[in-house]
Amino acid sequence: MARTNLYGLTDLQYRFVQEYLVDFNATAAYLRAGYKVSEESARRAASRLLTKVDIQTTLQAEATKLFDRYEVTPDKVVREYARLGFSDMRHYATWDRDGVRLKASENLDDDAAAAVAEVSEETRVFGEATVRTLKFKLHSKTDGLNGLAKYLDLFGETKALNEVGHGLAALLASAKEAHGTAHS
Repeated sequence: MARTNLYGLTDLQYRFVQEYLVDFNATAAYLRAGYKVSEESARRAASRLLTKVDIQTTLQAEATKLFDRYEVTPDKVVREYARLGFSDMRHYATWDRDGVRLKASENLDDDAAAAVAEVSEETRVFGEATVRTLKFKLHSKTDGLNGLAKYLDLFGETKALNEVGHGLAALLASAKEAHGTAHS
């Protein structure tokens, strides 16, 4: 059980922290970190691990580093949710009884462009006929609106997340608090 990191965690514990920050799935992080147990045992052990003060401290410190490195702020996260949740097809296309026409990408503002999930074109030749198929897809408005609702605690879930100390909302809040304290 070598303790080579600056947090005084074992190698497996530190790897767990790193893996947890990937997707906030404690059971999967526990297994990916290298613990050799069943999934059920991993679920229980990961839950216990997340209650340890040194693990929580390390999660907060590592999340702060990660958020600083990629300039992740609560403001940016909310802005991205808003871009998805409030996207409007009229920003991307016009349509009438004569058909649908996509607007040129250079005419999209940053908010509109951020909501685009996919644009593709396929051309098929069938004998003498050529068929061109355009595919245009936006990211899910529902996911964007659910993200905003969760952030604004419209469903009464954020308090519960913060009390348990798990999830992105709690880590963002902790990182913001630590970042604000460090720069005050």
